[in-house]
Amino acid sequence: GTLASSRFRAIKMPKTASQKKLANPIANGLRCTLYPSGHTSLGVLLDREHPVGEPGDESAMCRAFVLHILNGPCMHPIRPGHSHMIVQAKGRVNSNGHGAWVFSYDQRIPNPCWDEHTVLCRGLLVIFSRKALIAEGFAEADISPGTKLDGDGNALLRRLCTSEAPHTCRIFEPMPKFWEAGHEGGELSFENVVSACGGASPRLLRLEEKVDGNLGLLYPQLDDDLRPMPDAAPLLATKGTAHSTDIERQMRMLRSRYPGLKMEIDVSHAIVEVIDMEMKVCVPYQEDATGARLIAASAGCSWLQQEAVDELALTWGMPRPLQRPLPEGATLEGVLELASEYKLLPGELLDEGFVVHLESRPSIDLIRLKVHTHVWNIVHGWWEDNPSSKSKVSIMSVMPILREPRFALVGAAAFEPSLMKYHRSAGSVVEDHNLALRFREAVERAKACLEKSIAAAGTLLRATVYVPKGKELSHALDSLFGEHAELSQKQFDAIKAWVMCVRSKMERPFAEAQIEELPRAVSLVCGRVTADHLDGRHMSEFEQELFKMMSIDPYRSLTNKVVLAWAEPAQGAWEWEHRQAHETEAEAKGKGKGETGGCSGNVEPLAKGKGKGNNADQEALAAKGRGSAHEGRHRVVDTLGLVQ
Repeated sequence: GTLASSRFRAIKMPKTASQKKLANPIANGLRCTLYPSGHTSLGVLLDREHPVGEPGDESAMCRAFVLHILNGPCMHPIRPGHSHMIVQAKGRVNSNGHGAWVFSYDQRIPNPCWDEHTVLCRGLLVIFSRKALIAEGFAEADISPGTKLDGDGNALLRRLCTSEAPHTCRIFEPMPKFWEAGHEGGELSFENVVSACGGASPRLLRLEEKVDGNLGLLYPQLDDDLRPMPDAAPLLATKGTAHSTDIERQMRMLRSRYPGLKMEIDVSHAIVEVIDMEMKVCVPYQEDATGARLIAASAGCSWLQQEAVDELALTWGMPRPLQRPLPEGATLEGVLELASEYKLLPGELLDEGFVVHLESRPSIDLIRLKVHTHVWNIVHGWWEDNPSSKSKVSIMSVMPILREPRFALVGAAAFEPSLMKYHRSAGSVVEDHNLALRFREAVERAKACLEKSIAAAGTLLRATVYVPKGKELSHALDSLFGEHAELSQKQFDAIKAWVMCVRSKMERPFAEAQIEELPRAVSLVCGRVTADHLDGRHMSEFEQELFKMMSIDPYRSLTNKVVLAWAEPAQGAWEWEHRQAHETEAEAKGKGKGETGGCSGNVEPLAKGKGKGNNADQEALAAKGRGSAHEGRHRVVDTLGLVQ
């Protein structure tokens, strides 16, 4: 039951209008993952592309399907001249001694390349028997678990698919491309979903937690004729490979935790999310949460209904993802609001997000979408630690820790466990806290930038409070620039735009009492967020009014620009310090200059101000360079723990 089992029911799916290519590539990609009730994406594809035949044609259809992917997506570069293809096929001998290939799309695949074949390459598992490998020239003595089979452009797999010998082929179908919905980085809008459904609005059926683990496919061990061995413990394949030391370790963990883990007669294979401490992502699960979550199960010709999956989970003793209550109105938009508004509270575990189940029966069985929380998206950007990404740990990227209620109420320390990683060293697994330490240093520097920038903005607002708004206010602010040599041109311009906006929107002049408390009020409402901001405690009526005003655009975006004007030069100074410290360390060891291993991104030594203003951070850094540079460098090195 893991091939084109629907073929045996002699069903020929007609090509309907809804299956024609849509103009929007994202909507078209989603459309390619949809299938009618009682079918699967692979079954529908094979039914459409091959004439109805006898059961003996099953392996021939599968071989033709595999060959199509090898000659199509596996030969299509990500972009012209690129060495990576949009789909890779990684072949290994599995623990059962058979040849196992896993087809996976590259994350950089262009949207127009999504079709019925590429959406299935999300851990698509193809099996040929041990005897087939030998028949096509692979040395029997070389067949052992983990042996590489994808050399020479997957020549062996091509021979297996084109040989005159009718080699039996088994395909285990993954759940197709898992699309993300959302306003922040989401691929799909609800309009895309409706378009993919042929104009019909699907119904929100179920909402689950999004487990932050590693996707796996559990499949049965197979005998020499590739028939399932129900009494043997199943095997595990991931989205990338069918055999590795991690897979072997994870299988030992699953067998230990779930002694009843065996494939039922009516179950072809299952999709699980593996939670493994050594391969943790952002959510810092505790040891008692490790193991797996049963996501879905296949009968070969169709995916099992949720009730049947629940029963299988009980049989195995394996938990399922937690089911979440549907939002009011049971709409996708309601789920997006939940994800956007989510805030991490003290004592809670970081929530990755939701898995949304939609249905539009009878033409469409199930639509699965993922929706990440805003908080998880930010933390994941830090965790990825991509030097070329704006979301990496930096002074500005960690500012939400100080300024957003979704982050600030729990404090910076609560996010450090999410940034701890595991690395292998000398045959053992060790904890790596470098990223967490760098995050901690970024937060401290962000605090200084926030305090300085908001204090400067409050000072200039207070200094011009009696000046009529409009041109007179603009001229008055310009005249103050010369009195504040500590400001760069960019910092002054940002504050000027902010002051002009605040004054233009004030319906009445400031009262004398308000003028006196203005600098403090600005620091309170535009600076670090505390619980007082949410319930109004210890805030005057004027401060509450100011806070409400500053919480919406354009004030919020202009305040961000003021903070950014301080954060950018501070980031440049931090990177310069770290680069200098790294080079000093390398020179001391006689290795010459090395590359930076800590802060990344803009490596300009200073963000120079315009006009006659001098940046205070630049002056301090210049003094450090002239005098105690050695001491300053090693302070950063010791704090970050990045240079051993």
